[in-house]
Amino acid sequence: MKRIITFFPFVLALIIVSTTCVLAAGKPILPGPPIQPITGEWQTIGTRSCVQTVEGGFGPPPQFQLLSSGTMRAMQEVGTLSLFDDGTGLFVSNAVQINYTLIESGSYPVMGFTAECDVAYEPWDDGTIKFKFDNCVTNYTAGYLGSDSQSYNAHFRAEFARLSADGLTMVIWDLEPRVERTWTTTGGITTYLDRICSRTKTAIKFR
Repeated sequence: MKRIITFFPFVLALIIVSTTCVLAAGKPILPGPPIQPITGEWQTIGTRSCVQTVEGGFGPPPQFQLLSSGTMRAMQEVGTLSLFDDGTGLFVSNAVQINYTLIESGSYPVMGFTAECDVAYEPWDDGTIKFKFDNCVTNYTAGYLGSDSQSYNAHFRAEFARLSADGLTMVIWDLEPRVERTWTTTGGITTYLDRICSRTKTAIKFR
């Protein structure tokens, strides 16, 4: 009788453990939070810092040694990012740029401009959103370049974003150093330039 009593708690423990494992194994996996749609219109505000030089003015990565003289540029920008159902969009912005290495008498340290870019976006499984900005056209509104001047960036640049849990805010960044080719046309004369930039933005969905 004593052996039976001693053996019973052991059997009961096995039953409890087995039942617990079965329940745990059979517990349904709850779905994660739904992916918020990012289509619509977003108000953005952001900054850009660049080193700019002439075409071919940077050495190879990862050092990017300057092979010619360059300028440092800091820009603040507000804009509207419109995203469509087909994975494309449009970005329109206004900006002021400070060329803060041009501070000698007779220089032009301030530039103002509007810009428009084609956009493509791609949500990734880890929650990151990849943006591509292409065919960017800039029209100057202030500074030494007149209103008849335009800049272009025909090759896409990539930016990455994460969406807030409520789907109403995005943080956007581009922090990978790489050379971007741009060119400016003034009075029919085109000048080719290279630059390396870092960018951050915040976007708020308003429609």
